[in-house]
Amino acid sequence: MKTTILIAHAAILIASGLSAKGETPEPPQALTFELLAKTTVKEPPSTTIHKTIESISGPAPDATPLPVFPGELRKLDGKRVSISGFVTPYADPDKMSKMLLTKAPVGCFFCNPPQENGVVFIRLSAKEKPVNMDVDTITVEGTLHLVQPDSKDEETQQFFFTIDDAKVTKSGS
Repeated sequence: MKTTILIAHAAILIASGLSAKGETPEPPQALTFELLAKTTVKEPPSTTIHKTIESISGPAPDATPLPVFPGELRKLDGKRVSISGFVTPYADPDKMSKMLLTKAPVGCFFCNPPQENGVVFIRLSAKEKPVNMDVDTITVEGTLHLVQPDSKDEETQQFFFTIDDAKVTKSGS
């Protein structure tokens, strides 16, 4: 009797797993640069001695500003999102598997750089073909990750926001 119940229970679990595989995944949640802009920067406390040292040798390693993410953005951490913006190459502009996405086109990153909360680092999925530079807006879909101070990923430590396993879902406007 117990064996029959266990077999029936296992069959139900297998059947429910099979039907779950046939379901379509949830669509990505919309992410906007307006929401990203709500991220603020918490400056570390500075003393006069720290300011003097920084003026001579640059910021101390423990004096790195930390982002403060709004609650509605923290809820999207680790979730599939979709965002539209303009591409700035991170490496080779003819075969980009990594790129930066900004709200407005950036002609020169040194002349008029966007704020820290206005840049998203994009890493395309390994399944995706590298994309070419596009002067129009693009829409990117992928998994959002907010920067973690203790992360060992040096590449993403440069940015508050990373979208991994991404694909370009719309190119041009």
